Amino acid sequence: PEMKSSFPTVKQSRKIADKMLLFPFYNKAFWVTMTVIQLLLAWMLQSSSRNENLNFMQQLAGISGFGSFLSVISKHLFLAPAVLIICLFVVIGLYVFADGNSGKHNYKWVGAMHGLVQLLSMFLFIWLFSWINISVFDIKNNLVFVLVFAAETFLLGGLTGSFIMGFYLWFCSLYLDTHIDESFSALGIQHYKNFLRIHLSPDGKVTIYPIGIEKSVTNWKQEGEGENMKFSSSDTAKYYLIEPPVVIKNI
Repeated sequence: PEMKSSFPTVKQSRKIADKMLLFPFYNKAFWVTMTVIQLLLAWMLQSSSRNENLNFMQQLAGISGFGSFLSVISKHLFLAPAVLIICLFVVIGLYVFADGNSGKHNYKWVGAMHGLVQLLSMFLFIWLFSWINISVFDIKNNLVFVLVFAAETFLLGGLTGSFIMGFYLWFCSLYLDTHIDESFSALGIQHYKNFLRIHLSPDGKVTIYPIGIEKSVTNWKQEGEGENMKFSSSDTAKYYLIEPPVVIKNI
């Protein structure tokens, strides 16, 4: 079937979709969530090394190669089974979250890859912050170390994880034809609403009016109380017919 019209228009939809590349600033709750997960992983991994000569972050700060990085991470993952469970939860959770039925193919594996990228990003930032705070800044006070690490994780680690999610949704919605609903709902867009107004005639004819509201009214003011309560606004909604009315005769 041929698409006669759309709301929003294809051009408007593409412009809205591009906002997903700035996902952290539209969905700050996810930014905070990614920060909390990374801090939790760092804390649990640090705790797993309390009986060693060098703690987890000191070990990370002293390495210089990616192979050594993987060795330290894998070693402590098995020393802290709870961390391994969280990692599996992230990968499996994003695999399950992946929309595998909307497009022409099943792209569940893309969700699993997304989970692995998120984990790799978290561990790389833990490595980076450990090296900066210990080898460069030489922070010895535990409280200062924790506060600086938390700030770094929020400003860089959690932010990057949120950007990765935004890129994942943007790529999937535009190129894999998946995550259409999740992509736009995650942005929390208040505008571009639509509804149908239906008119029934005495002769049995039904007329359907597809109406689009390009800009919703958001600054409502309450007036009155109880049964006399109503809401008003100085703004007016911008609305129009998405397409000509649809007429169905003799129902």
